[in-house]
Amino acid sequence: PFAIGAFHATSKGILVTQAAGNLGPSAETVTSVAPWILTVAASTVDRLFITKLVLGNGTVITGIAVNSFPSALNYFPLVFGKQVSSSCGEASARDPQGRILKGETTRDAAAPAVPRFSSRGPNAITPDIMKPDVSAPGANILAAFPPNLPPTPFAGDDRRVKFLVKSGTSMSCPHVAGAAAYVKTFHPDWSPSAVKSALMTTASKLRDTTTRVDLSGREFSYGSGQINPLKAVDPGLVYETTKADYVNLLCSLGYDIRSIDSNGPPNSTYKAKVDVSPNINITVVPEVISFESVSEKKSFTIGISASGLQSGALLSNEVVWSDGVHHARSPVIVYTEQDSPE
Repeated sequence: PFAIGAFHATSKGILVTQAAGNLGPSAETVTSVAPWILTVAASTVDRLFITKLVLGNGTVITGIAVNSFPSALNYFPLVFGKQVSSSCGEASARDPQGRILKGETTRDAAAPAVPRFSSRGPNAITPDIMKPDVSAPGANILAAFPPNLPPTPFAGDDRRVKFLVKSGTSMSCPHVAGAAAYVKTFHPDWSPSAVKSALMTTASKLRDTTTRVDLSGREFSYGSGQINPLKAVDPGLVYETTKADYVNLLCSLGYDIRSIDSNGPPNSTYKAKVDVSPNINITVVPEVISFESVSEKKSFTIGISASGLQSGALLSNEVVWSDGVHHARSPVIVYTEQDSPE
């Protein structure tokens, strides 16, 4: 239903963005797969929420925390916990029971990167269409929160907040929607596919935080990459996609083969009926389908050919499966594009 609604919105000039989902890092977990939708993955941010803690003796300790407003209390009691002393003994390096390895701390790690929770491709419905499309900040995002709900699902949490630090593709998707609106202000005449193309073709590659050795196909994690709204304003070129392109795509995906389930009585036989049209030839193979049991599934193939159609022609027909009592009707629409005036 969402994809259908998004298709109609796109036909009206509205770009639809949708979260990729939070089922990562497994493959084929992206939940937004329609080609006319701008599917958004999540990425980490290169920011830290720094808060300074001042002790009673004036010592300043820098940490990470988020506070909407200054606390009413200036000082809190600092409790000294029990000290755990280290235990030392003798050991031989010839037959060690444990080893200490040298390590190093990586500072200012490259960001953005794709977090594990962000859903990955490939597209399980239409593998020829790469999803997700782009990525945007979706980890540790300070976002509005319903004031009537507790910030955690734990029982007894009576706190109420207006803002909360959250992670998910639902946090990254609004970033892209805002970026699309930003690009649209510079190009009011651009179509949804043009705005989508601009954001995709100007995006930057990311890293994948999963620990896979083989990083091939990492575009299934972030799509075209991290959006750059400033570059998207002037992409140089765009890939324009029309409504007819989407229709042609769907028609080329094997949609001429359909399946039907029997919900009538067992041992029923249905015959296909097609109205005769002077310009359209519709064939159904097989023309007769028999069901031995309820909920049995059968498949049939529809072939459509047309001739003598003028520019802008739109013809309708239908395929009706009938057993004499039930009539299952499927409309068939054949149309040609209107020639553009020279």
